[in-house]
Amino acid sequence: MDNLSLRLIQQENYRFEIQFNDEIPPITGDEPPPLDKSEGISPIQLLAAAVANCLSDSLLFSLRKLKQSANPI
Repeated sequence: MDNLSLRLIQQENYRFEIQFNDEIPPITGDEPPPLDKSEGISPIQLLAAAVANCLSDSLLFSLRKLKQSANPI
């Protein structure tokens, strides 16, 4: 695993630019109303996507190890 590099830059109120590294384009994180304007992915959506991706990777790895077809999951 590469070294994790993460930088948050506040744009306005609860909207942040999220920078990972030079190879990955930045994304915008923002809270939905009433806190802000939903001008980007919410932190809850980002967390849910990360957990779902991690669990899907684990499932795919396990199925392939057992020589089971899993494409697409």
